[in-house]
Amino acid sequence: DSSPLDRASLILSRVTWTGEMARLYARTWLLIVVAVVFIINILFVRTLTCTCDCPVDSSPLDRQPRAFEDNAKRSLTKEFLSTEREGHRLAVVVPFRNRYEELLQFTPFLHSFLNRQHVRHQIWVVNQADNHRFNRAALINVGFLLSRNECDYMVMHDIDLLPLNDHLLYAYNENGPLHITSPNLHPLYHYDTYIGGILIMTRQQFEKVNGLSNQFWGWGREDDELYMRLKEAELKVQYPRNITTGTNTFKHIHDKSAQPRDQKKYFNQWEISRQRDRATGLSTIQYKLNSVVQLTIEGAPVNFVSVELQCDYERTPFCDNPI
Repeated sequence: DSSPLDRASLILSRVTWTGEMARLYARTWLLIVVAVVFIINILFVRTLTCTCDCPVDSSPLDRQPRAFEDNAKRSLTKEFLSTEREGHRLAVVVPFRNRYEELLQFTPFLHSFLNRQHVRHQIWVVNQADNHRFNRAALINVGFLLSRNECDYMVMHDIDLLPLNDHLLYAYNENGPLHITSPNLHPLYHYDTYIGGILIMTRQQFEKVNGLSNQFWGWGREDDELYMRLKEAELKVQYPRNITTGTNTFKHIHDKSAQPRDQKKYFNQWEISRQRDRATGLSTIQYKLNSVVQLTIEGAPVNFVSVELQCDYERTPFCDNPI
């Protein structure tokens, strides 16, 4: 039998050994934790570096089918950066009346489209607030006048056409008017002299032909008369190149049931709509400016302009629907 002193010594030695083991285990777990944290940091940094090198979608609108090959993308980017570097600014002029659902879709879509191309731009939605029949051409003339001090070229743009192919160049083009919705690309209209839908013109080109005729109340034919002006001024219409998407190049968002076309012809309107108008144009447009409101639609800045067009009843008695 051991003495009480021996038993106390044995217990004390075991306690000392247990304390050393605890300290050893603690140091071991500490080293393991430090190693794990170190490995996680390395993996995080590598992931962060990869993320920064990868393209980032700024919004869901950017996630569209792309027509770029790498070499074509570099070429287009160079051209667009040249447009930006030279200080050009595009006025997107949108003739408008009661198309608010399409406006909510069109504005952020086109803003994102042009930003990808490095095209500096302003969007001018020109709302016809009077009680006359819709006059697309006159609204475009107004939009040009309001934007020309800040923008040196313009695209007259139907609100129901969304470009889906990034090869469609909205860059400054001094060689001639650029018809983005060319007859072989527009989803509906394919005749050779068609220049409606989306047409880009420089400030000098638009002023040279005195804008568009103000005589076209109701739907259609104003772009055919503009074609006569361009031909007479010897301005050769340019078309997009290297587009392989055909009539799938644009998304057409017009709802015919909600927005029926006003195609009626009254008095002598049919005859006048097929003649070259030498009496009216940019220099003769008469309108009242009601308001200019700056809006932001899903990050896209918009100048929303409300105007009342003035009708010359002696020249165009068909500006109103007969009772």
